[in-house]
Amino acid sequence: FVVAQDCFALCLAMFAALLFFVGAGGTKVNSTALVAVMSMILVLPPSAIWISCRRDRIWDMLMQRMQGEERWINTFTWLVHAVHGLYSFGPRERAWLEQRWVQESKLFVSKHVIARDMINDSVWINRWLSTLSYLMVLYTGAL
Repeated sequence: FVVAQDCFALCLAMFAALLFFVGAGGTKVNSTALVAVMSMILVLPPSAIWISCRRDRIWDMLMQRMQGEERWINTFTWLVHAVHGLYSFGPRERAWLEQRWVQESKLFVSKHVIARDMINDSVWINRWLSTLSYLMVLYTGAL
């Protein structure tokens, strides 16, 4: 929702700036200001397309993370509920359980880190584009 709100505000700001530049000078348009406004228009569609292409990849990574978390939680709950029975296990059985726990933890943590980084990248890109557009509007206003 924040991205849609920023895009809508950016489009309104660009439209108002374009009307101001055309209206203030009559038919004569300040070329520097027009270039700044057009550069903002050219930044928005490719970034929206790029972010929408990442949506499927992020969804796949979140699903893999969720499945890894489910396996990890199942093993954890089994270990917690069977703690009294673990005393009767031999060294091989305990080693097998520890290896299974380490393997599932490693799988879950690796999927979690990848999904977290992809989501943070998307948030960072949206913030960067919003800030860039805001700076372009300020630059255009300074001209």
